[in-house]
Amino acid sequence: MIRPSGPGDWPALWAVLEPMFRAGETFPHDLEIGSEAARQAW
Repeated sequence: MIRPSGPGDWPALWAVLEPMFRAGETFPHDLEIGSEAARQAW
């Protein structure tokens, strides 16, 4: 079952998303974006 993510899920989501943000090939954000800024954007 897929459920909506909650605030406590962010660390696990960031672990998956961070490499994609850093690669600069998928998301149009600063490659040095921090976890909190990425969470706000996500």
